[in-house]
Amino acid sequence: MAIDQNQSLISQIVQAPLAQLLELRYRDSELSEVESFYLDVLIFYLKGEVSNLKTVITNESFGVISELAKMRLSTLECRVDETDVDQLLKKFIGSSYGNNEIWLGECYFVLAQALATGENNNKASNFYKKSYTLLNSNKVLEKSLKALTNHLVIESRIDPEKTLASDYYFIAKKQL
Repeated sequence: MAIDQNQSLISQIVQAPLAQLLELRYRDSELSEVESFYLDVLIFYLKGEVSNLKTVITNESFGVISELAKMRLSTLECRVDETDVDQLLKKFIGSSYGNNEIWLGECYFVLAQALATGENNNKASNFYKKSYTLLNSNKVLEKSLKALTNHLVIESRIDPEKTLASDYYFIAKKQL
């Protein structure tokens, strides 16, 4: 995926693979403080650099975005509590970021990952589907398709007999 200059920076950040996140870090673009913070969070998360991620998330000045970063760490460390997920979602929706569908889609995605780690498959599937809807409607296509794919994977965990071939075909067609 090439960096799309017409796409908002947060759209680019939430769906970029590691190489593009690194490119965004060193590009001359004007990242806001919260975008720069979340960019670093994603870089360390994708690299699996837990100690660097812990260092970055000590900055709590970004409110629910800082808490979302902490949830990513909890997911990496496989220590997710469903109550924490529910509380973060409630806070996120009540915050100014809850009014931004891209951030809200990212929140649902992160929370779905956390729930899937804890094997709360029904809720994880529902959250991935919500993430897909929000991100897709805002043209964050790569991340929305990842959310939809994860939704289908969880659905097959819930019901291994369920036939999802046409659903996967739908995703493959959308990626072309």
